[in-house]
Amino acid sequence: MISKLFSFLWLRQTLSPPTWPARCVVFALALSCKGSEREGLSRMFASVGVTTGLTDPTTPPPEAVFFLCDATLASTCNEARAAEGVEGVARYAFSRPGSEVRLFVLGETVAETIEVASITVPARAEGHERVVSAEERRFVETARRSLCPPLRPHLTGRRPRRSPIVESLAKLAMVNTHGLPRRILYLGDLREVGVTDFECGRIPTAAQWATLLRRRNLFGEGTFANTRVHLALVEGTPVEGRGCVVSVARELAIRERFREALTHAGAVRITFDTGLPDITRLFTEESTGAAAVATTNPRRPR
Repeated sequence: MISKLFSFLWLRQTLSPPTWPARCVVFALALSCKGSEREGLSRMFASVGVTTGLTDPTTPPPEAVFFLCDATLASTCNEARAAEGVEGVARYAFSRPGSEVRLFVLGETVAETIEVASITVPARAEGHERVVSAEERRFVETARRSLCPPLRPHLTGRRPRRSPIVESLAKLAMVNTHGLPRRILYLGDLREVGVTDFECGRIPTAAQWATLLRRRNLFGEGTFANTRVHLALVEGTPVEGRGCVVSVARELAIRERFREALTHAGAVRITFDTGLPDITRLFTEESTGAAAVATTNPRRPR
């Protein structure tokens, strides 16, 4: 009954200019609710509060979004997919003024894993939805023009054979974000060829993997604190020129080794995707409590 009355008053607020007496009644009803009913009304407040004048506009906090394209031979990050990734990251970042989008390319060695371009989301005043949408389109186009051209030579020229993914992720975790929470989007096949060989070599056990990383001082406790890591385009495709065995079991074992390392290092959220996900939706899904791990079912290797 209370929720129905609240809905009626909310509709009145939407269709007519808000008045302070009506606002007081609505808030009093919301406070009188209990349990799931109150939670439902809270979600309603969050989604329509700005429109009805019941709440002040809120802007999500900025983030440092690092986009790492694996440009090594036979990896799954190519020009088209990188462009899609840039667009998705830009749309997400736009909603968080002050955010930094930094584009990195994976090189033959960790020293050659470098930042090739970056862009910062400008501050803006709250405005009509159509105005904001137009600003978003302009920002996404600016991001494409700023980030895609510097990446192109790395994807069209000679592509490195080695894939130092582990060390490159660790390198990104060391980059100063000036206090902003860090989010890493990696596009590639996740086949490490550096500290070990995930293309053709034997996959180490969990204990062997932990020992290997510890000896190299990689992925230590807390090194990925306040960091979300999204690993996409992990498709289990054939290894060009090497004739390595490809199987679902092997691909799952590779994912598990990365999950173990990132969890030990304190990553807040870890996701794996066989394709390129809806980045805006993926990035806004926040975990609660301990580190969350999400995995899509791998496609059968081709």
